Amino acid sequence: MWLSSLVAGFVAGSLMLAADILATGAVTIGFGGYVQHLLGTPLIGNALGLIAVMGVILYSGVRQSVAIAIVLTVLEAAGLVFVIVIGLPSWSGTDFLAMPNGLAGVSCPAPDPYTVWRPPESSRPASRA
Repeated sequence: MWLSSLVAGFVAGSLMLAADILATGAVTIGFGGYVQHLLGTPLIGNALGLIAVMGVILYSGVRQSVAIAIVLTVLEAAGLVFVIVIGLPSWSGTDFLAMPNGLAGVSCPAPDPYTVWRPPESSRPASRA
């Protein structure tokens, strides 16, 4: 019985490790893409820069890492409060239970904004013939 719990624990831990590694890659590439769009710098360089900065923060110590995590959490919460406060005037006339398309509108997935949105023609690179 104890062997099966050891195996289950090992499998669960291995799956968590794999998920964390994959999430790290997705976050760094996403960050790199945002910075590339804003500043025009290379995506891979931006992603590696994020990894380097996070590594320096983690290497500096637990106290500094926790302090930075607290500051970033407060900034994130402040951003959410800002969005809520800005949106409050619109809440009075909203019917949150309205379903114009019935249950089909609730159960069908929303379109992915990255596949629906197309950049303006002027920002697309010229095609090579």
